[in-house]
Amino acid sequence: MELNVILSNKRDAKSLLEEEYSVYFLIEGEEIIYIGKSTNYQNRLHQHKIDKEFDSFYVHSCKNRSEMEILEFKMIAKYKPILNKTLPTVEIYPSANKLKSYLNMGAWEFKRFLKKYDIKPFTEYNVLNYYEMQDLLKGGIIW
Repeated sequence: MELNVILSNKRDAKSLLEEEYSVYFLIEGEEIIYIGKSTNYQNRLHQHKIDKEFDSFYVHSCKNRSEMEILEFKMIAKYKPILNKTLPTVEIYPSANKLKSYLNMGAWEFKRFLKKYDIKPFTEYNVLNYYEMQDLLKGGIIW
């Protein structure tokens, strides 16, 4: 989902207090500085006011936990906010390190495997590559 679609769905913070699953964007000026997820939006916003400087925020409500986790992962991967130091763990987007361990492969063998099946990373974040499960199925990986 594109950010402009998410931002067009922004709501008054009060109306979100009743909603359980949400992905939020902290904004400083024109820059998204942090993206997070929450099942208790009011508490998270209060915590962020203590340790982060931002002048506005946007919230997107989600239908369930899975949608919330995937959306948070994709938005952090796409916009790379300065205060998000790592990508969250989402099973359908395993990191290269997690895959190598799962497949019991060394770096060189893993590289050959990716080349053989023409598997490209979904995204790179802080030097780690992350892969999409549908691409890994080409190589016969059952996750």
